[in-house]
Amino acid sequence: MRLLAERIGDDIDYQSISCAIGLSLHRFHHLFAEETGETPGSYVRRIRLDAAAMRLRWTRETAGLIARSLGYESQSAFNSAFERRFGAAPGRFRKEHVRWPNGPVDGIDHRRVTIRESSGFHGIAKRYVGQGPEIRLHWADFLASLPPGLKSDGGKLYLGLIHHEPRFTPPDRQCYDCCLILSEKAEGMDWLPNDKGFHKLVTRAGLYACVEQDGSASTSLAANGPVPGGWPVTSGYVLTDDPRMELYTMPPSLLPEGELRFTLLLAVTLRLTAKYLMRSNDP
Repeated sequence: MRLLAERIGDDIDYQSISCAIGLSLHRFHHLFAEETGETPGSYVRRIRLDAAAMRLRWTRETAGLIARSLGYESQSAFNSAFERRFGAAPGRFRKEHVRWPNGPVDGIDHRRVTIRESSGFHGIAKRYVGQGPEIRLHWADFLASLPPGLKSDGGKLYLGLIHHEPRFTPPDRQCYDCCLILSEKAEGMDWLPNDKGFHKLVTRAGLYACVEQDGSASTSLAANGPVPGGWPVTSGYVLTDDPRMELYTMPPSLLPEGELRFTLLLAVTLRLTAKYLMRSNDP
């Protein structure tokens, strides 16, 4: 699943992917459908369109640029697929704030948003499917699966990565990564257990909009809504389509129910830079 998501904009060769993980093409399709309830092709089509929906709502990229970056051969093919999925053409979808409203923000106002620059995080991660209450179970499994040398020691930092927008992707199909941040880049990570589903994670370097969550919410703020109110509209920044991140000093599974404490991190770029990049990518 993660391999397909990483190649979302490519012309995917399922035969090569199945060979890379030591399976026949038939076995790969069978196991994938058994695990996810979708064929590989259906999964890729869905996450491409979900990614397009997020970028239409939270970036200023043109529909044409979004279509090309997600692997669609033509604008008309993208428009048709998008309308079948969401019941509206991309342009109309972008404007329909009544139909696709912002999520709850639990009283957080614009004054709580700060901009910080990050050099990127490096860590060991494991991908899960499912949001909401299941996140605590994901973290419990992740901690139990960690190599013995990483299970103890205080002062560690943890990241939760949300890969889908809950208004566009059903909760039982939303991908979530649990990650332990490492103090060093750990190039190669040859020591990762082969049978535990771990992968190396490197996050984007750059600017992030940050909101401190003080534990008053009983569920992840990032899973409920992407930003406080209309912040990106008035801030001079544009959200990127990078995963939203929750930075923890203690994993959710070890915190009392309803007392999550984390920093919400949203990758952003300056609005002028985003406009310039859009123009330079258009023919």
